[in-house]
Amino acid sequence: MLEVDRLNQFLTSDSRARDRATLTSMAAGLVFGLLAGVFKYPFEVAAYGAAITVAISYFVHVWVYCRIRPRVNVIEERAASDIDRRWYLLETALASVFALAILPTSRVDAAVIDQRLRKISGDRPLSTARAREASETLGLATKEQILIAPTVKISVRDNISAAALQNPNPPFTDAANALVKYTRAVEIPPAMQAMAKAIGHDVKAFQTLPSGKISINHQELEAVIYELTKTIELSSGSPTLRWYAYMMRASRYYLQGEPDKALADVTMAEALGASDLSGIVYIRASALNQRALREPASEQRIKDLKQSIDLFTLALELLPPQWIVDPANTEMTVQRYRAALHSERAMAYFDLLQFELAIRDSRKALELESSDPIAFDTWSSLTMIISAYLYLGDIREAVNTTNEWERTTHDQRAMQLRQLIESDPSEALRFLHDMTQAKCPYPSCS
Repeated sequence: MLEVDRLNQFLTSDSRARDRATLTSMAAGLVFGLLAGVFKYPFEVAAYGAAITVAISYFVHVWVYCRIRPRVNVIEERAASDIDRRWYLLETALASVFALAILPTSRVDAAVIDQRLRKISGDRPLSTARAREASETLGLATKEQILIAPTVKISVRDNISAAALQNPNPPFTDAANALVKYTRAVEIPPAMQAMAKAIGHDVKAFQTLPSGKISINHQELEAVIYELTKTIELSSGSPTLRWYAYMMRASRYYLQGEPDKALADVTMAEALGASDLSGIVYIRASALNQRALREPASEQRIKDLKQSIDLFTLALELLPPQWIVDPANTEMTVQRYRAALHSERAMAYFDLLQFELAIRDSRKALELESSDPIAFDTWSSLTMIISAYLYLGDIREAVNTTNEWERTTHDQRAMQLRQLIESDPSEALRFLHDMTQAKCPYPSCS
């Protein structure tokens, strides 16, 4: 009965042992909570884990007291002191329970997320460890639907973007994609609802764009641009709606063949807090490439081409922009989008006279477009490969690719080109140049 006596002594006369057990258990719970925070566990896990740790620690103290520690004579203390100590512990426990009850976990998570993101934004250049932390923290913000302070989000976006452009590989691209997912899950849905309310009808038609196709209805584009401009004018009180409208209008300006306007809208969207990096990177890359291909030879043209190559390289590692994904045919739309990225980067390489890289990207575009032999990227990729081989002086490969063009698209111009390549390669280059500069150079126009 020694253990029973010891338990009775613990529960009645040995108040100091009880105090030690209580304070040590609370300390163990606090340590557990702090460690859970360090290892980035959600607040719920930290809170419940700390409570369980307190209970287990207290039970272990009682067990050690009853089974292991030798029996000692306990000097009875004054009743008043015992009562004061019990009231103190009771008040502490009640205060802790009350604090946890009135403090919403989402508010605690928001505070933790804000603190972590501020540290991440201050780590320049972004380290690999901070990039992983950014992915985890943004994932928690997405899961809990927590709004990030605009200034913090912009700083984090710029830091992640700079690091991902410098090194377009994990964990930096993982952090960029985590920011994209956060933006689409937390910020864009309310913005779309607000946009529908502003223009008076559904905005689903704004979400999809032609991808890898040459048929673009410019009248429809102008109508969409008009409504997006109206949304921008009505959205002065909502920065998120405003930047989202600027981003969507930028994508239409690019399709309309107005790269300077597209770039201006992307810059404005970024200043307002746009954080869908995949959309920002794609529009800026495409608009820079489009502008460069129209510019005369200059330092600015070379700068635009090099910058667009870096952006296309990053875009290939990011999620596709939201408007690219067609709900009715997601896989094929994404394939066409990635083919277009390779095709546009190939154009930039070609204009910088990096013909081997242009051929490599064009081949990748063809691989992705293999299911659609008459698609724009198929035709443009084949003619670019032929031109690149001619500039490299590889007549044999130019002829082989011309044969491939004829087999793939059944374009009668391929036969004429093959004859020119075999007789006069320089004339074949002029033929290709005139064909690509035509108002409608595609096989469907013949």
